[in-house]
Amino acid sequence: SKSILWHPSGNTADPASLPQSLVGLTRPGPLVKGITLLGGPAGAQDHCRQVVNERVAKLTNTLDALSSLHDDPQVQYHLLRSCMGAPKFSYSMRTCDPAVCRDLFDNFDRAQCLTLAKILGVSLTPSDPSWTLASLPTSLGGLGIRSAEAHCAAAFVVSVVQTQPIVQ
Repeated sequence: SKSILWHPSGNTADPASLPQSLVGLTRPGPLVKGITLLGGPAGAQDHCRQVVNERVAKLTNTLDALSSLHDDPQVQYHLLRSCMGAPKFSYSMRTCDPAVCRDLFDNFDRAQCLTLAKILGVSLTPSDPSWTLASLPTSLGGLGIRSAEAHCAAAFVVSVVQTQPIVQ
């Protein structure tokens, strides 16, 4: 079966106390601190942080390779803004509590900032006002590089509100 029964406490239920249709879904084994369901972590904070940290590391490697994909800085910028930056990370912002993972979102922003600095051939840090300007939408004179740290709380709240009818 592709399904398992998991409880946040980590305790597996006594098969005798379960309805017959769920008996085969319990799995004895080590205590599991969380699961990743449809790509979103659920469970203990440590598990959620581990999943997000792995994504940040993977995307950081991808962002590092961006400069070798194409010699044209314009193409690199568009790939960063439209494909490899916050759009690639938005699912994590919607599914992970910012109270738990805000520092990891900040690490992702740092990777985006360093990538943009490489593309532009300038020195740029996340604390630099130029990064704040680059994070603005193009309609406000920015470069449209969305900050994960700045958007994570709103993305998470909207996701919770939109899924509320399904959860109830």
